[in-house]
Amino acid sequence: PVHASPDLVATAIDAPASATAGQTIAIEWTVLNQGTTTTTPSTWSDNLYLSSDTSFGGDTLLGSIGHAGALAPSESYTGSSNFVIPAGTA
Repeated sequence: PVHASPDLVATAIDAPASATAGQTIAIEWTVLNQGTTTTTPSTWSDNLYLSSDTSFGGDTLLGSIGHAGALAPSESYTGSSNFVIPAGTA
């Protein structure tokens, strides 16, 4: 049987193109539920990573930002926060 489920995707990310270790940067992101059902549970964390490429893996976690509130199909929300680029980051 086919199971309906939510499917959360980042549809937009606004961040500086470059930064240096120790610098605080502002990041804004938009998440869309492109699935067919409302999210349950209604709370989760958005994990933001620093990456030198477009592939996931071996990246540096900048932080986790909690989200509260269910997201129905086709609904989206925008989050934002400041993050410090870790020491030793090239």
